[in-house]
Amino acid sequence: MMGAMTDSTRRRGPALLAVATLLALTACTSPDSSPTPTPDSGFDIQTNSFSFPNYGNEEGYENLDAQAMRELFGDQVCARIDEGGRCVLSATAGTYMEGINDAMDDGHCFGMAGLSWALFDQEEDPQQFGGPDAADLTIDDNPDLQRELAKIWATQATPPTKTAATTLTGQALLDQLERAWGQGQGFIFGIFRMKGGEQTGGHAVTPYAIRDQDDGTKAIAIYDNNYPQQENLILVDPVTGEWSYRAHTKPGERAELYEGGPNNPIELTPVDLTLRQQQCPFCPGASDADDDSESDDPTFGSAPAVSMVSVNQRAHHRGVALSVTDKKGRPIPGQETFRPTNFINATVPAVEIVPADEPFLVVIDGSDLRRPANTDVTIVRPGYSFSAGNIDMQPGSVDDIWFDPVGNEVSYGTDLGASPDLFLTFEDPDASYEFRFGGLRLPRRGGDVDVALDQEAETVRFASPSSRRATLDFRVKRIGRTQTDVATSDPIPVRPNEAIVIPYGRWRDSGKPLRVGIDVDGDGTIDEPLIRRDSR
Repeated sequence: MMGAMTDSTRRRGPALLAVATLLALTACTSPDSSPTPTPDSGFDIQTNSFSFPNYGNEEGYENLDAQAMRELFGDQVCARIDEGGRCVLSATAGTYMEGINDAMDDGHCFGMAGLSWALFDQEEDPQQFGGPDAADLTIDDNPDLQRELAKIWATQATPPTKTAATTLTGQALLDQLERAWGQGQGFIFGIFRMKGGEQTGGHAVTPYAIRDQDDGTKAIAIYDNNYPQQENLILVDPVTGEWSYRAHTKPGERAELYEGGPNNPIELTPVDLTLRQQQCPFCPGASDADDDSESDDPTFGSAPAVSMVSVNQRAHHRGVALSVTDKKGRPIPGQETFRPTNFINATVPAVEIVPADEPFLVVIDGSDLRRPANTDVTIVRPGYSFSAGNIDMQPGSVDDIWFDPVGNEVSYGTDLGASPDLFLTFEDPDASYEFRFGGLRLPRRGGDVDVALDQEAETVRFASPSSRRATLDFRVKRIGRTQTDVATSDPIPVRPNEAIVIPYGRWRDSGKPLRVGIDVDGDGTIDEPLIRRDSR
């Protein structure tokens, strides 16, 4: 949805609530005084908003890259830093980055809402992007600006930005805005469209002033990044807390109503936290406990250890559904759903978040497909990721993934013989590894494949236990402290009850081959040498 509310917001209750409170604030008058001016931050819609509209992942636009990831999370995302200071991302950081970039396909509203305020408030210098004010900046051929918008967008998924979001309604919202503006602080507003009690879409905008209305209610003036340099108003009742905002989803189409109240509050996210280094949810240092007990700094420590499961946007748009449950199809205690700010009509897939060390079943459902959809499913957790890519999902097909984070084991099952590429990444103290198993050829009636990582034995194991026959080839990338090495294989037959074992830990010299073998008795060790592949 370009040209209007293309972005939705996360569930951040307190932030939206603060906005409603400010809108409810009324001006006071007395016989001996002039009317009290309504709160205004000083943000000028003509000068401080961008002159270009919200956009997605159109060709020619940049999102996160290695340097942006380093600025977001620090040196811990780099497998190495070259002599020239260039960050070479770890394999797991690269997987996380690709997923975040994919999620921006339906818009960058959260980034535009945040950066416009940061430029106005001089928390960021607009000259670094090509002009004295936001209105002077162009998005085309401006990769620095594009990456900065993507960086701020990405913070909605990570602490401290994610955890600082709050919701408010009515007068409390208006009061919070007035207090913040008086201190030079700004917010990103998250607003949701509701249908049948469910959030079906949302958007992120920038509040900057409160206006009195003739009926005694208030209006919050906002910069809506789908309407460049045009003031729009969110109407707020300071007593009941109800709010409403009407906007077009696309030029020429009928306007749609965003409205809420105590049951659907506005979400408020402090802009200043989007500019700070974030806690890393995929780095090996992520922990099960909150780390902020030792520091008042919200960026101290690592994000809680969780598994994050997502599907690519284009497959979701076409009707591929994703569910995450325990083995019996039940919700997992502590499981959460995260929707970025740009989900529209539920087309942007949610990210399912599962507590660390909890095994789970991922069901990839193509029942609603009308035509085949190329599908990618990714699981990211601290120091480790698994992806099934290029899944040829057919109408009516249902595949599944069983993931055991304790044993670092993954099983992929299909009933129609889908042939995905399987990716495994992990971090060791001296290197970062990416394994790709491709060229899979499963029987037409389906089958399953298992991938297991044993970091103690320094081996990766691949098997297809229930298939009568299967073939694959593999590629291993080792990102070391001084260089990156790659080893590849020719197609390898995989027989039932046998497994291919890759002892990656023995491959420490780029001038020596990577030795591979077959485990015939299931003990995880090589019983028969299979192949020698030179690195390059």
